[in-house]
Amino acid sequence: MSNLSDLSKEDASPEGSGTIQKTGAWSNTLNTLLQQASVYGVAAGYCLSASLLSIINKWAVMKFPYPGALTALQYFTSVAGVLLCGQLKLIEHDGLNLRTMWKFLPAAVMFYISIFTNSELLLHANVDTFIVFRSAVPIFVAIGETLYLHQPWPSLKTWLSLSTILGGSVIYVFTDNQFTVTAYT
Repeated sequence: MSNLSDLSKEDASPEGSGTIQKTGAWSNTLNTLLQQASVYGVAAGYCLSASLLSIINKWAVMKFPYPGALTALQYFTSVAGVLLCGQLKLIEHDGLNLRTMWKFLPAAVMFYISIFTNSELLLHANVDTFIVFRSAVPIFVAIGETLYLHQPWPSLKTWLSLSTILGGSVIYVFTDNQFTVTAYT
């Protein structure tokens, strides 16, 4: 019992409050570091996943050389995964209705065409060529959003980032002696 009263006296003393403040500051610093590590971990995982996805898709399209059917199978697998996770109450999703599906049909078709053409390119070209051409796409998307969707032009920082990505791919093309633009022979 006296231990408890001694602890409360220490907390009330100026020395005890300094200890609590130091502990609180250390805890805040630790929480901030853990949060930053979590963000960087997610970013690193995303980069790893995205880079491996091109290689995995190349392997898949070489083993199953039907890009349209492969893309449809990927879509159906995604739908099955969402429905299964919904049934297991791991996620919540909206129900499907014809009106919503009709509204999203143009976006879904364009996304399907994009994935199909990526798979077709992977079927006939190497992964390096695929990555170089994909790095130019964001610039065209930024311009298209501004012209057709009436969005504001991207900021200077965005243009610098997009230019850096494109510049890196151009430098790669000029320095790789095995790079070829000819994918279809």
